[in-house]
Amino acid sequence: MAIIYLDAEATLLARATDAAARLGERVGAASPAIRAGWCSRALLHEASASARLDEIFVEANDLLLMDQDAPERLVDQDVLRAYQGFRLLQSVDRRHPRQLFTPRRLVAAARLRLRERQEIAGYPEWIEARRSDPTEIRMALAKALDPASLASLRAQAPLVGAAGLLGLWHGSGASDLLGGAPGRALAASWMRRDFPALPGTSLPASGFLGHASDYRPEPTRRWISAYLEASLRSSAWGLALMDTLRRAEGRLRAGAPASRSSSRLPALIDLLISTPAISARRAADSLGITPMSARRILDRLESRRLIREITGNASFRLYTAA
Repeated sequence: MAIIYLDAEATLLARATDAAARLGERVGAASPAIRAGWCSRALLHEASASARLDEIFVEANDLLLMDQDAPERLVDQDVLRAYQGFRLLQSVDRRHPRQLFTPRRLVAAARLRLRERQEIAGYPEWIEARRSDPTEIRMALAKALDPASLASLRAQAPLVGAAGLLGLWHGSGASDLLGGAPGRALAASWMRRDFPALPGTSLPASGFLGHASDYRPEPTRRWISAYLEASLRSSAWGLALMDTLRRAEGRLRAGAPASRSSSRLPALIDLLISTPAISARRAADSLGITPMSARRILDRLESRRLIREITGNASFRLYTAA
Protein backbone atom coordinates (compact mmCIF):
# COMPACT_ATOMS: atom_id res chain seq x y z
CA MET A 1 0.00 0.00 0.00
CA ALA A 2 1.39 3.40 -0.96
CA ILE A 3 2.01 5.94 1.78
CA ILE A 4 -0.04 9.14 1.71
CA TYR A 5 2.43 11.92 2.48
CA LEU A 6 1.85 15.21 4.20
CA ASP A 7 3.02 18.26 2.24
CA ALA A 8 6.23 18.61 4.25
CA GLU A 9 6.99 14.89 3.88
CA ALA A 10 6.34 14.98 0.14
CA THR A 11 8.65 17.98 -0.22
CA LEU A 12 11.39 16.27 1.76
CA LEU A 13 11.04 13.09 -0.31
CA ALA A 14 11.22 15.09 -3.56
CA ARG A 15 14.33 16.95 -2.40
CA ALA A 16 16.10 13.79 -1.22
CA THR A 17 15.22 11.89 -4.39
CA ASP A 18 16.36 14.78 -6.59
CA ALA A 19 19.65 15.06 -4.69
CA ALA A 20 20.31 11.30 -4.96
CA ALA A 21 19.49 11.35 -8.69
CA ARG A 22 21.74 14.38 -9.25
CA LEU A 23 24.60 12.61 -7.49
CA GLY A 24 23.98 9.46 -9.52
CA GLU A 25 24.06 11.47 -12.75
CA ARG A 26 27.30 13.21 -11.76
CA VAL A 27 29.02 9.95 -10.84
CA GLY A 28 27.69 8.16 -13.92
CA ALA A 29 28.84 10.93 -16.27
CA ALA A 30 32.32 11.27 -14.74
CA SER A 31 35.48 9.94 -16.32
CA PRO A 32 36.34 6.32 -15.48
CA ALA A 33 39.13 7.47 -13.15
CA ILE A 34 36.93 9.89 -11.21
CA ARG A 35 34.05 7.41 -11.06
CA ALA A 36 36.30 4.66 -9.70
CA GLY A 37 37.96 7.10 -7.29
CA TRP A 38 34.61 8.32 -6.03
CA CYS A 39 33.30 4.81 -5.41
CA SER A 40 36.44 3.59 -3.63
CA ARG A 41 36.61 6.62 -1.34
CA ALA A 42 32.85 6.61 -0.71
CA LEU A 43 32.94 2.98 0.43
CA LEU A 44 35.71 3.76 2.93
CA HIS A 45 33.74 6.73 4.27
CA GLU A 46 30.52 4.73 4.44
CA ALA A 47 32.22 1.84 6.25
CA SER A 48 33.63 4.22 8.86
CA ALA A 49 30.23 5.92 9.29
CA SER A 50 28.47 2.56 9.55
CA ALA A 51 30.90 1.39 12.23
CA ARG A 52 30.20 4.54 14.25
CA LEU A 53 26.51 3.68 14.35
CA ASP A 54 27.60 0.48 16.11
CA GLU A 55 29.79 2.59 18.47
CA ILE A 56 33.01 1.52 16.74
CA PHE A 57 35.12 4.61 16.17
CA VAL A 58 37.51 3.93 13.30
CA GLU A 59 38.48 6.56 10.76
CA ALA A 60 38.23 5.96 7.01
CA ASN A 61 41.99 6.51 6.77
CA ASP A 62 42.55 3.65 9.23
CA LEU A 63 40.50 1.39 6.95
CA LEU A 64 42.47 2.55 3.93
CA LEU A 65 45.80 1.78 5.60
CA MET A 66 44.46 -1.57 6.78
CA ASP A 67 43.46 -2.38 3.21
CA GLN A 68 46.98 -1.53 2.08
CA ASP A 69 48.58 -3.69 4.79
CA ALA A 70 50.09 -0.55 6.31
CA PRO A 71 48.17 0.07 9.56
CA GLU A 72 49.57 2.84 11.73
CA ARG A 73 47.54 1.97 14.83
CA LEU A 74 47.05 -1.19 16.81
CA VAL A 75 44.79 -3.55 14.88
CA ASP A 76 42.30 -4.31 17.62
CA GLN A 77 38.84 -5.89 17.42
CA ASP A 78 37.21 -2.55 16.59
CA VAL A 79 39.49 -2.02 13.59
CA LEU A 80 38.90 -5.59 12.43
CA ARG A 81 35.12 -5.29 12.71
CA ALA A 82 35.07 -1.97 10.87
CA TYR A 83 37.35 -3.38 8.18
CA GLN A 84 35.14 -6.42 7.71
CA GLY A 85 32.22 -4.01 7.33
CA PHE A 86 34.21 -2.32 4.57
CA ARG A 87 34.85 -5.65 2.86
CA LEU A 88 31.16 -6.47 3.13
CA LEU A 89 30.29 -3.18 1.43
CA GLN A 90 32.75 -4.00 -1.35
CA SER A 91 31.18 -7.43 -1.80
CA VAL A 92 27.66 -6.00 -1.92
CA ASP A 93 28.75 -3.22 -4.30
CA ARG A 94 30.13 -5.79 -6.77
CA ARG A 95 26.85 -7.68 -6.94
CA HIS A 96 23.73 -6.81 -8.85
CA PRO A 97 21.03 -5.82 -6.32
CA ARG A 98 18.77 -8.64 -7.45
CA GLN A 99 21.46 -11.06 -6.25
CA LEU A 100 21.20 -9.90 -2.64
CA PHE A 101 17.69 -9.74 -1.29
CA THR A 102 17.18 -13.32 -0.19
CA PRO A 103 18.75 -14.98 2.87
CA ARG A 104 20.71 -17.42 0.70
CA ARG A 105 22.15 -14.69 -1.50
CA LEU A 106 23.04 -12.46 1.40
CA VAL A 107 24.75 -15.39 3.12
CA ALA A 108 26.79 -15.95 -0.05
CA ALA A 109 27.73 -12.26 -0.29
CA ALA A 110 28.77 -12.17 3.37
CA ARG A 111 30.52 -15.58 3.24
CA LEU A 112 28.44 -16.94 6.11
CA ARG A 113 28.15 -20.67 6.76
CA LEU A 114 25.05 -21.64 8.65
CA ARG A 115 24.87 -25.44 8.58
CA GLU A 116 26.19 -26.43 11.99
CA ARG A 117 27.15 -24.59 15.15
CA GLN A 118 30.74 -25.85 14.94
CA GLU A 119 31.16 -23.98 11.67
CA ILE A 120 30.90 -20.62 13.44
CA ALA A 121 34.71 -20.51 13.51
CA GLY A 122 34.57 -20.15 9.72
CA TYR A 123 32.55 -16.93 9.81
CA PRO A 124 34.16 -13.67 8.76
CA GLU A 125 35.54 -11.66 11.67
CA TRP A 126 32.62 -9.24 11.79
CA ILE A 127 30.26 -12.05 12.80
CA GLU A 128 32.53 -14.67 14.40
CA ALA A 129 32.70 -12.91 17.77
CA ARG A 130 28.92 -12.83 18.15
CA ARG A 131 28.67 -16.63 18.51
CA SER A 132 25.02 -16.71 17.46
CA ASP A 133 23.09 -19.89 16.81
CA PRO A 134 22.90 -20.49 13.02
CA THR A 135 19.23 -21.43 13.37
CA GLU A 136 18.49 -18.08 14.99
CA ILE A 137 20.38 -16.31 12.21
CA ARG A 138 18.42 -18.14 9.51
CA MET A 139 15.13 -17.27 11.18
CA ALA A 140 16.07 -13.60 11.57
CA LEU A 141 17.21 -13.36 7.94
CA ALA A 142 13.99 -14.97 6.74
CA LYS A 143 12.02 -12.37 8.68
CA ALA A 144 14.17 -9.43 7.60
CA LEU A 145 14.03 -10.45 3.93
CA ASP A 146 10.47 -11.74 3.87
CA PRO A 147 9.33 -11.67 0.19
CA ALA A 148 5.92 -10.17 1.01
CA SER A 149 7.48 -7.39 3.08
CA LEU A 150 10.03 -6.64 0.36
CA ALA A 151 7.28 -6.55 -2.26
CA SER A 152 5.46 -3.97 -0.15
CA LEU A 153 8.63 -1.88 0.09
CA ARG A 154 9.12 -2.01 -3.69
CA ALA A 155 5.75 -0.29 -4.05
CA GLN A 156 7.19 2.74 -2.23
CA ALA A 157 9.60 5.38 -3.46
CA PRO A 158 13.14 3.91 -3.52
CA LEU A 159 14.42 5.98 -0.58
CA VAL A 160 11.35 5.14 1.48
CA GLY A 161 11.85 1.48 0.59
CA ALA A 162 15.47 1.69 1.80
CA ALA A 163 14.30 3.20 5.09
CA GLY A 164 11.72 0.45 5.42
CA LEU A 165 14.33 -2.20 4.71
CA LEU A 166 16.43 -0.94 7.63
CA GLY A 167 13.30 -1.02 9.76
CA LEU A 168 12.83 -4.67 8.84
CA TRP A 169 16.48 -5.48 9.54
CA HIS A 170 16.40 -4.02 13.02
CA GLY A 171 12.85 -5.10 13.83
CA SER A 172 13.50 -8.73 12.85
CA GLY A 173 16.36 -9.11 15.29
CA ALA A 174 18.91 -9.49 12.48
CA SER A 175 20.79 -6.44 13.75
CA ASP A 176 21.10 -8.03 17.21
CA LEU A 177 22.52 -11.25 15.75
CA LEU A 178 24.54 -9.93 12.81
CA GLY A 179 25.00 -6.24 13.56
CA GLY A 180 23.63 -3.24 11.74
CA ALA A 181 26.30 -3.15 9.01
CA PRO A 182 24.77 -5.83 6.72
CA GLY A 183 21.39 -4.10 6.85
CA ARG A 184 22.94 -0.76 5.94
CA ALA A 185 24.87 -2.45 3.12
CA LEU A 186 21.56 -3.76 1.76
CA ALA A 187 19.98 -0.32 2.11
CA ALA A 188 22.89 1.14 0.12
CA SER A 189 22.03 -1.24 -2.71
CA TRP A 190 18.26 -0.87 -2.51
CA MET A 191 17.87 2.05 -4.94
CA ARG A 192 19.78 0.15 -7.61
CA ARG A 193 17.32 -2.75 -7.35
CA ASP A 194 14.73 -0.96 -9.47
CA PHE A 195 17.20 1.37 -11.20
CA PRO A 196 20.05 -0.90 -12.36
CA ALA A 197 21.81 1.92 -14.24
CA LEU A 198 22.15 4.02 -11.11
CA PRO A 199 25.67 3.82 -9.64
CA GLY A 200 26.01 2.72 -6.04
CA THR A 201 25.64 6.25 -4.72
CA SER A 202 23.35 5.60 -1.74
CA LEU A 203 25.34 6.03 1.48
CA PRO A 204 22.83 5.47 4.31
CA ALA A 205 25.26 5.55 7.24
CA SER A 206 27.19 8.60 6.01
CA GLY A 207 24.14 10.80 6.38
CA PHE A 208 23.95 10.01 10.08
CA LEU A 209 27.47 11.24 10.92
CA GLY A 210 26.90 13.75 13.69
CA HIS A 211 23.26 12.69 13.88
CA ALA A 212 23.52 9.23 15.44
CA SER A 213 20.64 9.97 17.80
CA ASP A 214 18.34 10.12 14.75
CA TYR A 215 19.24 6.58 13.74
CA ARG A 216 16.23 4.69 15.10
CA PRO A 217 15.05 2.30 12.37
CA GLU A 218 11.43 1.43 13.05
CA PRO A 219 8.12 1.41 11.14
CA THR A 220 7.23 5.06 11.79
CA ARG A 221 6.90 8.18 9.67
CA ARG A 222 9.43 9.88 11.94
CA TRP A 223 12.06 7.31 10.94
CA ILE A 224 11.30 7.81 7.25
CA SER A 225 11.78 11.56 7.64
CA ALA A 226 15.04 11.03 9.54
CA TYR A 227 16.29 8.73 6.78
CA LEU A 228 15.38 11.24 4.06
CA GLU A 229 17.20 14.01 5.94
CA ALA A 230 20.23 11.73 6.23
CA SER A 231 20.03 10.96 2.51
CA LEU A 232 20.16 14.68 1.76
CA ARG A 233 23.31 14.98 3.87
CA SER A 234 24.98 11.96 2.29
CA SER A 235 24.19 13.22 -1.22
CA ALA A 236 25.70 16.59 -0.35
CA TRP A 237 28.83 14.82 0.90
CA GLY A 238 28.98 12.75 -2.28
CA LEU A 239 28.68 15.81 -4.51
CA ALA A 240 31.42 17.54 -2.52
CA LEU A 241 33.67 14.51 -3.02
CA MET A 242 33.03 14.68 -6.77
CA ASP A 243 34.10 18.34 -6.79
CA THR A 244 37.21 17.51 -4.74
CA LEU A 245 38.27 14.80 -7.19
CA ARG A 246 37.66 17.01 -10.22
CA ARG A 247 39.79 19.78 -8.71
CA ALA A 248 42.55 17.32 -7.80
CA GLU A 249 42.57 15.93 -11.32
CA GLY A 250 42.70 19.45 -12.78
CA ARG A 251 45.64 20.41 -10.56
CA LEU A 252 47.54 17.25 -11.44
CA ARG A 253 47.07 17.65 -15.19
CA ALA A 254 47.94 21.35 -15.09
CA GLY A 255 50.85 20.96 -12.69
CA ALA A 256 52.39 17.86 -14.28
CA PRO A 257 51.75 18.04 -18.05
CA ALA A 258 53.08 15.20 -20.17
CA SER A 259 56.27 16.31 -21.92
CA ARG A 260 56.04 13.68 -24.67
CA SER A 261 53.53 11.25 -26.13
CA SER A 262 55.16 8.28 -24.40
CA SER A 263 54.97 9.88 -20.97
CA ARG A 264 53.58 7.74 -18.15
CA LEU A 265 52.22 10.80 -16.33
CA PRO A 266 48.64 10.70 -17.73
CA ALA A 267 48.29 7.06 -16.67
CA LEU A 268 49.79 7.83 -13.24
CA ILE A 269 47.34 10.71 -12.76
CA ASP A 270 44.46 8.38 -13.60
CA LEU A 271 45.81 5.94 -11.03
CA LEU A 272 46.12 8.64 -8.36
CA ILE A 273 42.53 9.73 -8.95
CA SER A 274 40.98 6.27 -9.28
CA THR A 275 42.51 4.86 -6.08
CA PRO A 276 42.59 6.42 -2.61
CA ALA A 277 46.31 5.68 -2.18
CA ILE A 278 49.16 4.14 -4.15
CA SER A 279 52.69 3.00 -3.42
CA ALA A 280 55.70 3.27 -5.70
CA ARG A 281 55.53 -0.51 -6.22
CA ARG A 282 51.91 -0.40 -7.32
CA ALA A 283 52.58 2.56 -9.59
CA ALA A 284 55.51 0.70 -11.13
CA ASP A 285 53.47 -2.45 -11.73
CA SER A 286 50.60 -0.50 -13.26
CA LEU A 287 52.77 1.67 -15.49
CA GLY A 288 55.32 -0.94 -16.51
CA ILE A 289 58.32 0.93 -15.10
CA THR A 290 60.82 0.22 -12.33
CA PRO A 291 59.96 1.04 -8.69
CA MET A 292 62.86 3.49 -8.65
CA SER A 293 61.45 5.37 -11.65
CA ALA A 294 58.01 5.40 -10.06
CA ARG A 295 59.46 6.74 -6.81
CA ARG A 296 61.22 9.57 -8.69
CA ILE A 297 57.97 10.59 -10.40
CA LEU A 298 56.04 10.46 -7.14
CA ASP A 299 58.73 12.46 -5.32
CA ARG A 300 58.54 15.09 -8.06
CA LEU A 301 54.76 15.33 -7.76
CA GLU A 302 55.07 15.55 -3.98
CA SER A 303 57.63 18.34 -4.22
CA ARG A 304 55.10 20.29 -6.32
CA ARG A 305 52.45 19.63 -3.64
CA LEU A 306 50.26 17.81 -6.13
CA ILE A 307 50.22 14.66 -4.00
CA ARG A 308 50.91 13.98 -0.33
CA GLU A 309 52.28 11.08 1.64
CA ILE A 310 49.86 9.53 4.15
CA THR A 311 52.05 6.96 5.88
CA GLY A 312 55.30 8.44 7.14
CA ASN A 313 56.94 5.03 6.83
CA ALA A 314 60.36 5.27 5.18
CA SER A 315 60.25 1.70 3.89
CA PHE A 316 56.67 1.75 2.61
CA ARG A 317 55.09 5.00 1.54
CA LEU A 318 51.56 5.60 0.32
CA TYR A 319 50.56 8.69 -1.64
CA THR A 320 47.22 10.29 -2.39
CA ALA A 321 46.16 13.19 -4.58
CA ALA A 322 46.44 16.49 -2.71
